[in-house]
Amino acid sequence: QVIAAADGTLSHNLFGMKAKSPQEPSVAITSQEFEHGRWLAREDHFRQYADWQNSVEDYLRTISESPRYQQAMNVAADPAAYAQALQDAGYATDPQYASKLQAVVASVQQTISRLGL
Repeated sequence: QVIAAADGTLSHNLFGMKAKSPQEPSVAITSQEFEHGRWLAREDHFRQYADWQNSVEDYLRTISESPRYQQAMNVAADPAAYAQALQDAGYATDPQYASKLQAVVASVQQTISRLGL
């Protein structure tokens, strides 16, 4: 589900990237964060982009330029290892993030195979 403002305006935020500062264009929503062994509802600000391309470019820039995600970049050719490295680096608070991402990748791969692409 793509993050949207209260008025329905899309954020074009495909990757759940949080805003870094109050001056940055953002959308405030209540999100679920996993902290101290339990899920908490928390209002947070997520980046708002002019279009989908800007969202993808920001994600790629963040992952490729941040030392925090260097291990993920080192295993980027292996989707399962990449997902686990993102989780290990703290990309998401969901303790099941890697397995959920791996399930999406497997589903896409099965669809591609079934279609003969």
